Amino acid sequence: MTDISSDDLQRIICAMEASLDKRRSVTEDDHHIHHEWITLQIARDKRRALRWEKVSQTVIGWAIIGALSGIGVAVYRVFIKG
Repeated sequence: MTDISSDDLQRIICAMEASLDKRRSVTEDDHHIHHEWITLQIARDKRRALRWEKVSQTVIGWAIIGALSGIGVAVYRVFIKG
């Protein structure tokens, strides 16, 4: 087994850390692309939320119209048709 000096060991450690840092780092372009993607996802989520709000308002509106129509038919049958 070969003895490694502490100076050589330190250089090896620094070289390995530098190599790992390069592999873990994100380029400016990638960083910008990630931010654009996140912005698009936020916009998509907002559009979905607005769409579901509109759908639920429409469904509630039709339910109210249906209920009022049912009441109207019931009143007609009881009081008009007798």
